[in-house]
Amino acid sequence: MEEDKKKSFIQKHKYKCILSLLLCYHFLFPRWQGCSWIYYYYYGSKIYGQSNPTKSSDMLITLKNEWIELIEASSMSEWIDEFFDVFHVILLYIMTIIKIPLLRYLIPSLARVAAIKCAKRYHDHGCIRSLRNCTKKDHLCKNTLLKY
Repeated sequence: MEEDKKKSFIQKHKYKCILSLLLCYHFLFPRWQGCSWIYYYYYGSKIYGQSNPTKSSDMLITLKNEWIELIEASSMSEWIDEFFDVFHVILLYIMTIIKIPLLRYLIPSLARVAAIKCAKRYHDHGCIRSLRNCTKKDHLCKNTLLKY
């Protein structure tokens, strides 16, 4: 069933997926599940967005929280992760304000660390947010509706 969903999603959005794959190889993405992480990123973002419509005020709060995490980072690898989280939120904020459709397909290439992290989360527990955020119940997902 999951495999059929993945195939139908990719067939429906094949040109966008091809563009994303080309951009991924251009930026030399780290490999995680081949390139199927793109599916998990886009599909997870789509499902999350349907349940949690994006408001610019929410994005600013998220940006502030990510910025605090960036400042509090204790190691260089943690700082890099947080930097890409901040950059990812900035790109999403720009996308919600300006409504540039192409930006949606550039985000995984530009903020690859954060995009892969979201893809892994969706693959592992069905939500692009961390389990820590799912326990806060500040958004709707299958984890906040079923488990907590």
